[in-house]
Amino acid sequence: MMDMLNKALEENCEASAQSELEILIELAKNEPSFFRMQLVVVVGSMFDIAECESYEKKMRHLAVEFVMTLVEAREKTPGMIKKYPLFTEKYFAILLNLLEHEVCYPLLPDHYDRWDSNDDLVFLKKCLWRLSHALGGKTVGPVAFEQVRAYLADDSWQKPCAALYALAYIVKGCSEVMIKNMNLVVTMVLDCMGHPHPGVRFASLEAIHEFLRFMRPHFQEQCHHQVVPALTKAMDDDSVQVQVSVIRTVWKFLLVGTPEYLTLYIHGLHNKLLQLSSHTVA
Repeated sequence: MMDMLNKALEENCEASAQSELEILIELAKNEPSFFRMQLVVVVGSMFDIAECESYEKKMRHLAVEFVMTLVEAREKTPGMIKKYPLFTEKYFAILLNLLEHEVCYPLLPDHYDRWDSNDDLVFLKKCLWRLSHALGGKTVGPVAFEQVRAYLADDSWQKPCAALYALAYIVKGCSEVMIKNMNLVVTMVLDCMGHPHPGVRFASLEAIHEFLRFMRPHFQEQCHHQVVPALTKAMDDDSVQVQVSVIRTVWKFLLVGTPEYLTLYIHGLHNKLLQLSSHTVA
């Protein structure tokens, strides 16, 4: 089967190659042990496809899906994927790279549209969630923190944006590790809320929203004194999409918060929301 895939690629017949990949994905779902003896070669080939920018996006994503299918087959083939050297480092780096090239900030006809909801971006977000859920925070967390830090330090806006989405969508599977490293992850996100590009500011709010969902109550209890002032300031953002996102995030904070610290902010947040509503209506 791999020979047929390689032949299709050599002949630049991506339609046939995609069909072969879809068959391989089904085989990986049903009989993952079939790939055990040649795991390193097969996964390495998939990584090569996923990294090749000359291939169609669908082709690259099918390669990613094949590998993810093997990762999720841990009950049938426990520990098999670990046979690939530095698997988590390599696979996470590929997902980050694909995510970087998927984020965009178009001139939207409707200011209230979200620019993070195209199908390819959603696919990659789900892959991050699936990876963290399948391998767990102890495996994914340290790798993610190292690679995310490097992306956040980049001068572009695409890499920081991709890094923030990655933090947002590994948190469900990595919540314990991220709670233990709360100061690190919160600082990384809050530092981006003042980024010059609205896409990065939007992604930072996405991360906070997911933290509120999956690190509660620890995130709210430990970080409210940092997070709420940052959210309040973000309500003055000149991007309507960012404003809408911060309102959504504040609402989540109010829903999952506890009275002990909500009373510190409820009046100020209420007034700020009223001001924002008046400004929007005007």
